[in-house]
Amino acid sequence: MTQLKIKKEFKNLIPPLSDEEYHGLTESILTHGCRDTIKIWRGFIVDGHNRYEICQKHGIPYKTQKLRFSSKENAALWIVENQLGRRNLTDVMRIKLAIRKGEYLRDVAMQSHSKTGCEPIHVRKTIAKDAKVSEQTVYRFMKVEKQGDLSLLAQIENGEISISSAYNNLTGAIQAMEVIYDENNIPDLRDPLSVRAIAIKTERIIKLYRFIFNNVDYINIGEDRTPMLKKLSAQLESACGVKAWILPP
Repeated sequence: MTQLKIKKEFKNLIPPLSDEEYHGLTESILTHGCRDTIKIWRGFIVDGHNRYEICQKHGIPYKTQKLRFSSKENAALWIVENQLGRRNLTDVMRIKLAIRKGEYLRDVAMQSHSKTGCEPIHVRKTIAKDAKVSEQTVYRFMKVEKQGDLSLLAQIENGEISISSAYNNLTGAIQAMEVIYDENNIPDLRDPLSVRAIAIKTERIIKLYRFIFNNVDYINIGEDRTPMLKKLSAQLESACGVKAWILPP
């Protein structure tokens, strides 16, 4: 059997199978053989990484099918579109694939534009459609991906927390800090209504921060907010009973 090549960039585009799915695929190949062809481009696998791995491990023969693409970007674009057709994808998987598709569409469009002078493709409008979610969900995921950390993203991917909840908690944390830090709007502590409002708001902020501290290791909210965080650190640590923030080095 021909030794196939694996390009890390291509393989990373493919959402991994769950343990149950991989076991089921293994059992199927061991029982019925590798019935689907492994698709390749210039010797690199573009579809069938798991099948190839299983066949190599158990010495099972397989067939290949050569595909033709004009560039690496077009090959990667085909991989993404092929994966988007899978039925077992979560919303997060589809969004990440759709974002990558948009990136490759942009690259292909730039190449095409430089050669033919045609209008570039507006890729951002296709992300929500390809992911089969709302544009707001895509926007929120991108915000969480940019400002959140790996542990929070893992929780979203595992279904432990929704994209909307993660987004609301991150934006809520920043808004809460801005409310506390507003030195130009000092409440009148002689007014019972003002005191009550502060107490309610403080309780909500403490609950919010406790949730974040228990679920997030680090949140990147930008260097411009670092002085504010340093000033709030002692207050929040005292109020929440935990270490307030792990600031960037």
